[in-house]
Order: sequence, then structure tokens, then C-alpha cells
Amino acid sequence: MTVTSVENRRDHALHRILELGAEEVPGRIIEMRREKTLSKLIVEINAGLVSENGEERARAQAALDRLGFI
Repeated sequence: MTVTSVENRRDHALHRILELGAEEVPGRIIEMRREKTLSKLIVEINAGLVSENGEERARAQAALDRLGFI
């Protein structure tokens, strides 16, 4: 997998979370746990948080905030 495709996948996952309304987040977290995709999302957020790209770090932090983590 190329670096660009990994970044695109990460951006897509973060974008999906950021599109959710605050009232939708708890239900989506439950769904992701059931689908076993929550851990993958957290890995993608963590990768974004350590990115050299400032915009990517900001999106990752916003997604983390949206999920309710400090």
C-alpha cells in the first residue's frame, strides 16, 4: 500500500467521524465496537496525530475530540 493510499484511507475514516453529529457519536462507537473497526480507527487517528502535516494532525485531533477523548 502506498503512502498516498494510506493517507487517503485515514482521511476518509477521520472525515466520517467528523461528519457525525454529537448525538450520533455514542451509537456509532457501539456499532464500530460490534463491527470490530473502532481499534482500526484509533490507530488511524494516532497516526494522524504524529504526522508531519499540520492539517492532518488537526483533523486527527478533531476526530479524537469528537469521539470524546481528552
